[in-house]
Amino acid sequence: MCDTLTGMLTFTPMCVEHDVGDDCHLPDYIENGHRPEKHHNRARYECHGEWTLPKSIRDMGGWVYCEGTETKPEHPHCVKEDGECHFPDHIFGGGKVLEGEHEGEKYALYWCYPPFVMTPNKEAFMGLVEYQGKSPEEAYMTMAYAAGCYEGRAMLPECVEPHKAGHCGIPHLLEFGKAVELGFRMDRNDKEGQESESENSTDREDRGEEEMDKDYKEMDEDYKKMAAMMPVKARYECYEGYKMHETMHGDWGWCRKDGSYEVPSCEPEAEFSEIEFKLYNGNEKKYADKQGRVFAGIVLARYKQMSGKAAGDWEFGCNDGFNNHAAGAVCRTLGFKHGAQTPLTRKMQVMPSEEVPRFGWTGFNCNHDDTLPSSVNCRAQRYEDAMKERVWS
Repeated sequence: MCDTLTGMLTFTPMCVEHDVGDDCHLPDYIENGHRPEKHHNRARYECHGEWTLPKSIRDMGGWVYCEGTETKPEHPHCVKEDGECHFPDHIFGGGKVLEGEHEGEKYALYWCYPPFVMTPNKEAFMGLVEYQGKSPEEAYMTMAYAAGCYEGRAMLPECVEPHKAGHCGIPHLLEFGKAVELGFRMDRNDKEGQESESENSTDREDRGEEEMDKDYKEMDEDYKKMAAMMPVKARYECYEGYKMHETMHGDWGWCRKDGSYEVPSCEPEAEFSEIEFKLYNGNEKKYADKQGRVFAGIVLARYKQMSGKAAGDWEFGCNDGFNNHAAGAVCRTLGFKHGAQTPLTRKMQVMPSEEVPRFGWTGFNCNHDDTLPSSVNCRAQRYEDAMKERVWS
């Protein structure tokens, strides 16, 4: 392609093998623009109205190309011709949740839609590490989920497919809390907070981990260098006046093999409550150990205040929607590592009539076998609310 003003060649066509392994994402549409042309690992973009492509892409005639999992010369996006830095409302796989100014510098925060993984802008992140002498922890705390401006250009984070990211985008901020310590890939000899569903991993999950390791090995060296600096676990604190719902590793959160993560949550102390559980085995004595600890039975639950005092009566949980991961969550609150559903027996149901609880919960299930019931990866519904929905439906 030639520049019509200078006659200089600006882009030389090139032939590549179909299976070279270049596999970055070249979206059909970008904010205020679209992709009119694509050939294997190359694509040409155009912007609408007052928007234009950044100079690095304009110099290529609007073309970008894949080099491994990287998009060169940069990820396609549109900027305003006024020379000011603008943050688009949407990026591939995610969107803007906040825009503001700090110490005279514009910034924006973005969020990725599941299952995409939030990854800091590589140029900005590596600039902090290599040229400003920041540690990977300091750079991640600054750049994770954030966009900034540099010479009038928006430095945007990316939402990456989990198996291509090499990490899980573990958040450095919680609602009403923040990360105070990060753990990295190079720290994998330290196992605290990094366990995922290891003991009960299925073959599918094992293949997923192998696939992630394979993709990590196939990354280009620049991206692999940054991926090695991405945290795989984090320790959190809640802001003053808030109390933590912990994970099975206390105040630590961690990455899973599938690119998801588990983190604690924070709740105002004035509203804080938890649900405690116990297993009722009736006359089924074989489900208690020599110390009298019941390890199988009917699940009973009740609210508990922050002080530890009971805030309600024991209630049954309906088994509609219940799964083994939820059973594991209940068992972990009782000091066990894992759990599973077990058939109900007649002996188990023996209970004095005056002590028979009412149904309180239904639809309790969890997505992973490493959670506690308070996890955002678990859900349940009050029994009376579910009954109302059934009546109206």
